[in-house]
Amino acid sequence: MSSINVFDVLGKNVLTLSPNRNEATIEGANLKRGIYFAQIKTASGISSLKLIKQ
Repeated sequence: MSSINVFDVLGKNVLTLSPNRNEATIEGANLKRGIYFAQIKTASGISSLKLIKQ
Protein backbone atom coordinates (compact mmCIF):
# COMPACT_ATOMS: atom_id res chain seq x y z
CA MET A 1 0.00 0.00 0.00
CA SER A 2 1.33 3.37 -0.88
CA SER A 3 -1.39 5.45 0.80
CA ILE A 4 -4.68 5.29 2.68
CA ASN A 5 -7.06 8.25 2.77
CA VAL A 6 -10.15 8.26 4.99
CA PHE A 7 -13.04 10.56 4.09
CA ASP A 8 -16.22 11.44 5.98
CA VAL A 9 -19.64 11.31 4.30
CA LEU A 10 -19.23 14.93 3.14
CA GLY A 11 -16.01 14.04 1.31
CA LYS A 12 -13.65 15.76 3.75
CA ASN A 13 -10.30 14.00 4.15
CA VAL A 14 -10.05 13.22 7.88
CA LEU A 15 -7.04 10.88 7.94
CA THR A 16 -4.07 10.13 5.68
CA LEU A 17 -1.59 7.28 6.09
CA SER A 18 1.47 6.22 4.08
CA PRO A 19 2.21 2.71 5.39
CA ASN A 20 4.47 1.46 2.54
CA ARG A 21 3.83 -2.17 3.54
CA ASN A 22 1.25 -4.90 2.91
CA GLU A 23 -0.70 -4.44 6.16
CA ALA A 24 -1.87 -1.34 7.99
CA THR A 25 -4.09 -0.43 10.91
CA ILE A 26 -6.41 2.55 10.73
CA GLU A 27 -6.53 4.11 14.18
CA GLY A 28 -9.99 5.62 14.50
CA ALA A 29 -9.87 6.75 18.12
CA ASN A 30 -9.93 10.43 17.09
CA LEU A 31 -12.84 9.98 14.68
CA LYS A 32 -16.43 10.76 15.66
CA ARG A 33 -19.15 8.14 15.32
CA GLY A 34 -20.40 7.80 11.78
CA ILE A 35 -19.71 6.44 8.32
CA TYR A 36 -16.38 6.88 6.58
CA PHE A 37 -14.83 5.75 3.33
CA ALA A 38 -11.24 4.57 2.96
CA GLN A 39 -9.44 4.91 -0.37
CA ILE A 40 -6.50 2.50 -0.56
CA LYS A 41 -3.84 3.01 -3.22
CA THR A 42 -1.54 0.13 -4.17
CA ALA A 43 0.79 -0.62 -7.06
CA SER A 44 -2.05 -2.54 -8.75
CA GLY A 45 -4.71 0.18 -8.40
CA ILE A 46 -7.12 1.94 -6.09
CA SER A 47 -9.84 0.34 -3.99
CA SER A 48 -12.39 1.78 -1.59
CA LEU A 49 -14.18 0.44 1.43
CA LYS A 50 -16.83 1.64 3.82
CA LEU A 51 -15.97 2.06 7.51
CA ILE A 52 -18.47 2.45 10.35
CA LYS A 53 -17.33 3.99 13.63
CA GLN A 54 -19.67 3.16 16.53
